[in-house]
Parts: sequence; C-alpha cells; structure tokens
Amino acid sequence: MAPAERPGALGPALLDPGRLRAVRDSNLLDTEPEDAYDQFASLARQLLRTPLAFITVVDGRRSYWKARVGAVAGREHDVEASFCQYVIADEAAVVVGDTWGDPRTRDNPSVSSMGIRAWAGQPLRAPDGHVLGSFCVVDVVPRTWTEQDVEVLRVLAAAASAQVALTAAAVRDRRARDQLGRLALASDLLLSAQEPGQVLQHMADLAVPDLAVWCTALVPSEDGQQLLPAVVAGPAGQLARWPPIDPQGQSPSARAFRTGKAQTEADLTALLVEHAPTERATAITAANAGGPAYSVPLRVQGQTLGVMTLLRRRGDPPFDAEDEDFARQLAGRAANALLVTRRHQHERETAEVLQRSMLSTLPVLPELDLHGYYRPAGGTAHVGGDWYDAVDLGAGRTALVIGDVMGRGIHAAAVMGQLRTAVRTLARLDLPPAQILSLLDELVGELDGDQMVTCFYGVHDPATGTLVWCSAGHPPPVVRRAGATARLGGPPGAPLGVGGGGFDEHTDVLLPGEVLCLFTDGLIEDRTRDLDVGLDQVERVLAGGGEDLADVATMLVREVASREDDDVAVLLARVSERPACDAGSGTARLLTLELPGGAEGVGTARHWARLAVVAWHGEAAHVETVTLITSELVTNALLHASPPVRLRLRAAPGAVYVEVFDQAPHEPRVRAADPDDESGRGMVLVDALAHRWGSRSSRGGKVVWAEVRVEAPAGTEA
Repeated sequence: MAPAERPGALGPALLDPGRLRAVRDSNLLDTEPEDAYDQFASLARQLLRTPLAFITVVDGRRSYWKARVGAVAGREHDVEASFCQYVIADEAAVVVGDTWGDPRTRDNPSVSSMGIRAWAGQPLRAPDGHVLGSFCVVDVVPRTWTEQDVEVLRVLAAAASAQVALTAAAVRDRRARDQLGRLALASDLLLSAQEPGQVLQHMADLAVPDLAVWCTALVPSEDGQQLLPAVVAGPAGQLARWPPIDPQGQSPSARAFRTGKAQTEADLTALLVEHAPTERATAITAANAGGPAYSVPLRVQGQTLGVMTLLRRRGDPPFDAEDEDFARQLAGRAANALLVTRRHQHERETAEVLQRSMLSTLPVLPELDLHGYYRPAGGTAHVGGDWYDAVDLGAGRTALVIGDVMGRGIHAAAVMGQLRTAVRTLARLDLPPAQILSLLDELVGELDGDQMVTCFYGVHDPATGTLVWCSAGHPPPVVRRAGATARLGGPPGAPLGVGGGGFDEHTDVLLPGEVLCLFTDGLIEDRTRDLDVGLDQVERVLAGGGEDLADVATMLVREVASREDDDVAVLLARVSERPACDAGSGTARLLTLELPGGAEGVGTARHWARLAVVAWHGEAAHVETVTLITSELVTNALLHASPPVRLRLRAAPGAVYVEVFDQAPHEPRVRAADPDDESGRGMVLVDALAHRWGSRSSRGGKVVWAEVRVEAPAGTEA
C-alpha cells in the first residue's frame, strides 16, 4: 500500500512535510552505524533484558535502523512492517505486551517475519519536536512491561534524542563552516574574474553539485525580449543547454527576473508541462527529470543583471532555508562581481577604442620602411599609455616617436592621446629633438595628477643618413647592422614630468638596410630578470629575425615579453637600400652646392639643377619645374639672407627634393603681391609648382625645402 493510501491518522502523521523535512535534516538516514547510538541500544537491551533493541528513523516509505542490537538481518524494512508507525501516529510511547492479541499489531508482517511478541517504543525526536522514529525494544515472548521499564526506555530515548540534536548541531556547524568557506572562495573567484562570462561560470561551478544538480545563469538579450542561458554547470555529459526563455513566462527564472525576488518551485517539470507543454525548454527539463527549482535574481544597485536558477532531480528534497540563504548570498556576490567586471569591460573596450584610434597609421615612405606593433596588457586594466608614431617632416626626413605613460586604463590612454597630438603638432614645426622633449616635459607637468612619461624622439634624414635623437627615460634603441646588433648609446635623460632638466641630443648614422628597433619597457621589463637580460634578448631576436618587419615584431613580443600584465609597443624602421649614384651615368643622387651671392649664384643654381635632373631622369617634364623652383628659392635666400647659401638637390623614388640653407632666421611665407610690385611672387610660384614645401630651423638660420613629384621616362629609375 502506497504511503498516501494508508488508512486513518497514520498517513497524515507519517507524511507530514514538516516531519519529513526534519527526518532529512537529521542526516541519520543511510548513514553508517555510530558508537553513540549503538551504545544506547546495547544499554536498553541489557537494562530491559530483551533480545532486540533498535533506534529507528522513518521517512515516508521505510524504517531505517540507525542502531540495531540482536540477530536481525538487514538495515531497513518497509514502513508497513514497522511498529514505529504507531509511535509516529500517536506521537507518544506505544507499549504492546502481546502482539497477537493487540488489534493494532496482530496483522503486522513483522509479527511473523521477526517473531515479535512484545514491543515497547518511545518517540525519537528531532530538535524541533517532530517524531523521527522510535527507540524500541523487542521480546520474542509475551511480556508485561512495568512502569519502570517504560521509564527506562523514556530516559534512553531522551538521551538518544539529545544525541540527535548534538549530531544535527555538528552537521549544521560543519555545513555553516563549509558554506562560509565556499562563500569566501566565491568572493575570491568572482572578484578575480576578468570577463562577465567568467563570473557566471564560477558562480555556477560553486553551486554544483553540493547545492543543486544543475545551475544555469541567464542574462537578458540586448532588446530585453529574451533571457539567454549564458553558462550552465551540471553532471559531466549532462550539460543540457536550455533554450532562451520568455521573461514574461511562468518559469521561476522568468518570475525572478521580472519581480526581482527569489522564486521557488517544487516540481519544475510539472509546472512547465502545465503552462508551456509545447516549448522546447519543457521537453529538455522533462528529459532531465527536473524537479525542485530555485531561482535568484542577480540584482545589485537597483538593477537586475540576470538570474541564477538551481535545479534538482525529481524525488530530490526541496531547497531548504539554508540552501536558499546560501544561494542568495552566492547570487549577491556574483551580482556585485558581474557589475564590476562589466564596468571594467566597458572601460577596457572604451580605452582600447581610444588607444587604437590614437595609434597612428604609419606613413608609406620611399626611403624608410616602417612597421608598428601594439599588444594590450592581459591583466584587469588591459590598456595603458604606450604609443608609437612616425611623422613625415618633408624632404624625406621622418620623425620617429615612441612613448609610455605610466598607469593603466582610460586615464593613461587619454593622457597618451594628448601627448601624441602634441608630439605630432610639435614635430610639424620641425624643432630639434631636445627642444621638443623640453616642451613635452612642460606639458606633462601641467596635466592633472602626477604623471610620469618616458619618450624617445628622433629625426631620420636620408640625405645625411643620420638619426638625431633624444630620450626621456626611455629604453635605449637597438640597431641591426649586417646580422649583428648594437644599442645606441648616450644617457637617457629623466622621464617627462619629473622636472629632470634639459635633454641631450645624440647623432648616429643609419646605413641602407639597417633596422632601428624602438620599444616600450613592457617588452623587456620582468621582475625575475635584469633589464640588461631583456635587452640582450631583444638583440638576439632582432639579429636572427628575417626581412619581414611584421614577423620580426611578432617574434620580439612572443619571445622577449614574458609578462602579460603590461602593454607593449614596438616600432621598427628599416633604411631603404638605394644606389648612391644614378645607374649608367655615375651621377650622384645627392648634390650639394655652395653658392656665391648675387645673380651669378642664381644662374649657377639653375644650371646645376637642370644638369642633375636631366642626368637622373632625362628630358622629363619636371626638369623645368625643378629648375624654376630652385631659382625662386635661391633668389629668395640671396635677397633676404647673408651668405653663405647652400643648395642641396636629392633624387628619391618618385620625387626630387630641393633644399636651400641660409643664415636668416625668418621663415618664408606666401603673400599676395600688389599689381605694381616688382617682387614678392616667388613663394606663390613655389607653392603652385611644388607638391609640397616647408621650412625648418637650422643652426644659425633655416632650411627651405620643396618636393617635386616625378614620373621617370620608360626604362629609367624614378
């Protein structure tokens, strides 16, 4: 007979939910024998002189003998054959002198199977007073139980009940300590997560298998029309992916998300079958025998970020108050961690967009091959203030820049953006490197907060093959020369922003084919090694690298940068290998001429310019253009500056550069001449004929330059 079908008062008392919960919480069912309970049963057998004594716990279907003294096989039997059912029904002692003559017991199967003729039992109680079962003694012959016998049994039953309370308290204590430990672990794991998905997965893993068979975290879709399962934890091979659900539905997940309050369900399969029989989620839940469910909103600062749903199998006990409290605490920690990681993620994404938008697209130059590489940090802040840049200064000259703003996140990236813009602006003024770093040092000192920035600034001039550079506390550049490498020497100077004073300029020669390597300290810095070890590794990788600059940069970061908690920037520049003389004619591709004053100097300049361009390119259309621009620039210098005046003509791929050096500090400018003016139109003409032109300061004067784009005749080199 099923428990629900038992007659009279027996069924309700036996199946009382509070009693069954107390039985479950006692942690006595299906546990190993314990000395304390065995000793109580032995003492009862001795004091009452019976062949059998039991301490029995009864759930809704069976009697389990926690302690058993006497020759009886097994550890349990059906509740229908248990005499404990009478104690549970009455919630009081039951004493039977002769089971054959008592109408309650004469048809009980144990009378014949176990030979029970006399039986006496006292209630075994839980700390909350519910009857868990009985403390009983059995005799195989009829017997008259005395008041003393009943009192002895009562005292022993009370002692056993006290042991139950002690055991329950110990279990609760262990459980509480375990939950505190898991919550501490949860805090560490959740707060160490770098991505929202990691937070949710850690949370789900901490809930399984101790709290639930499955744990699923759901988050709202972008349009808020669905709850999407983000992660799931459960038995290996049974990680069923539940489909998206309607937040307006009747599932506990939807209700928890919609109301912002925890929801419990005794049988999830039954609920879904009733309200959504055709939904895919119903079929999956039924296939996995989903039973008790508990859903907790991931709620923090007044917003619901998602929902955590715990699910057990049908037949498993429902979630009790301690389970629910632990789940709420876990969800609370997860919600806070999720909010933090989402903010960090937003900050990282914003900073990455900001930083990458400020990492320049390097110019394509005819005489310098460039490649930049940037790797954000792999830690919590991800982005920092590293940057690189190259600025085409005109006349083939290029400014090469690399820098590092100390710190992480949006602030460092924003400071980097300000400095990058300032460097590009100052570079176009074509000021000397030392002067540019001094101006940047003043700018950093004016920024909000204590900033420290390292920076390298150098100018490469292909006409002279030189690199003039300054360093503000930055790692030294490395050059690859004919398979070997060398570090460019010179004191690095103080970082920007610390008030270190002036900066020393250094000049080095870069020959055709040589590769200049600039990098930030994230490439070489490591707490486990000296900086010189990192620099040695840079030299080794650079020396063994191939000709593809992108491959070289990737190798440098992969093999040298051992840390991933700092960002890395690398800038590689290779001097193009161009012939020094024009093929066939032997005419040099770089001509320098000191000019005398007066009209004679202008004529000489025109003559040499024509001869040089014809030798380089033949009778091309741009010969007259170069000759006329040369004439105008030299005339302007001779009129407004004192000698000496120097002319430099240089052929480069696709261009001819005209540079005029004089001793006057005033920069030329384009101005509109009046109709009656006999002069003043020279720079207007240069501006119209040249592809571009400009000027820069030089020692004791200035240089005015112009670039003429050329197309070489067929069969000649541009």
